Amino acid sequence: MLIATMFIATSCKEDTPIQPVDNKPQITLDTTSMQVANKGGEYEVGYTLTNAIKGLGLVAQSDDSWITILSSDNGKIIFDVGTNLTEERRTGTIELKYPNIEQLPKIMVTQEAGGALFTLTVEELTSTGCVTKVVPADDTMAYIIYSSPLSYFHQ
Repeated sequence: MLIATMFIATSCKEDTPIQPVDNKPQITLDTTSMQVANKGGEYEVGYTLTNAIKGLGLVAQSDDSWITILSSDNGKIIFDVGTNLTEERRTGTIELKYPNIEQLPKIMVTQEAGGALFTLTVEELTSTGCVTKVVPADDTMAYIIYSSPLSYFHQ
């Protein structure tokens, strides 16, 4: 009887509270800001997604027209940056989306200023005209050259 009473007394002892386990998804980026060249190109930022929800992937998006998201899976956000044809540095944002994460990190993309759109070189000058070499800053850019006699501009 004494043994049974000791067993009951020790088994009725208040339990230690169970600490909840934080199984919320978390995203860690390799970097949250990037400096990119004015000529643009393809870039990537690595990420780690812990406690992922099965069947759901990370979504990356940008509202900046010069940043195009190519993919955001397998631990990499791959994006393309267009050529900066302005003489101003510009900054854009890549936003991430994933369920059950309150503070989603963002990636700030800063692109250096572009230079002149064209380089014009007068190669030959005569009394009636000139030969000019035109080289665009972006060799994939479409452009039109218009030539007119000086009298056209004096009308």
